[in-house]
Amino acid sequence: MDVYETVKNIRSFCDNYTDPDLVTTIIDENNFMGKNNIQDLEGYDFSDSAGYEEKFMKIHEKENLFISCGMLNFIPLMNECDIFSSRDETIKITQEEFDENCQEQEVFFGILIEKNTPDYTIGIIDLCNCKVGSSFRPVKKSNTGFYKKLDEIISEMIIS
Repeated sequence: MDVYETVKNIRSFCDNYTDPDLVTTIIDENNFMGKNNIQDLEGYDFSDSAGYEEKFMKIHEKENLFISCGMLNFIPLMNECDIFSSRDETIKITQEEFDENCQEQEVFFGILIEKNTPDYTIGIIDLCNCKVGSSFRPVKKSNTGFYKKLDEIISEMIIS
């Protein structure tokens, strides 16, 4: 994955579900959320002319970063999930998938990129409620259902 081009691509359409300047969140080693406004961060030796993607890459050298690829709204009783992203969809999910992933009704989904690598994990983050204990939660890999749909959507955003 070309991290720079992927971030640039996601920012080009993410205003459907989030502010382009808030699409990235720092995630610490214990998966807890850090700051989510790259434009306001200091201490990473940014040049005065650095744009969002350049700042992202500097931070990426030292931090794990979550990039929001869309928003999920879980619908209890119907075991459905509304997906708002580059395209909007509603999917049926199993009770097991619902129980594993629906800790909040509305969450963001995306990729956690490990610091200084192109390696990523698909997961969920609770930016909607901004709780003190909010964190990144990986989505269990599977060849069917919920994970497969998120992987399909995210794969369209990733630039190789």
